[in-house]
Amino acid sequence: MMRTALLLFLLAGCATEPVPSPQPLAPEAPQPIAADVPDDTEWTSEPIVLPGEASDVVVTEMRVAAHLDAAPGYDRVVFEFEGGQPGVDVRTVDAATACGSGEPLAVPGASILYVSLIGARGFTEDGTETIRHSPGSPRLPALIGTVPACDFEGRLEWALGLASPEAYRITRLHNPERLAVDIRHPLPD
Repeated sequence: MMRTALLLFLLAGCATEPVPSPQPLAPEAPQPIAADVPDDTEWTSEPIVLPGEASDVVVTEMRVAAHLDAAPGYDRVVFEFEGGQPGVDVRTVDAATACGSGEPLAVPGASILYVSLIGARGFTEDGTETIRHSPGSPRLPALIGTVPACDFEGRLEWALGLASPEAYRITRLHNPERLAVDIRHPLPD
């Protein structure tokens, strides 16, 4: 009996403090999006990659226009969103292909600017397309064609046909959420 009591006493001394239950991790904060790029930002020909603030963004509209009164002039492609700002990857490419099939896309022009919207789609929950693409070319000073390239697994991509390799910039705009892709007009010689 004395042995049992001693054994219980020794075992009780070996007991450790109860291990606290793991605390749930704080939800991961959304990645910050870059501040709006002002109009006087330097033009680039390097890839531009920005994180998004949302992962299920619906692109509701795409429109183009020439800005002839600016110095230098530029053409603007605007993507309008519902549900936040998607991630963005804009870069020049040698050729554009259709996602899935890998078939080459006919993109007019001497250069292609490829716009990837990551975490975005061009259709509603019921499958209705939200972007109406008009066949034909805008025939602006720098932008001469727009070709939808992909809308699959959270990536919406467009190939922009340019008259010549030109510098570009992007601007995030709010209320409503938009992304403006500006392509500089060719500079005079």
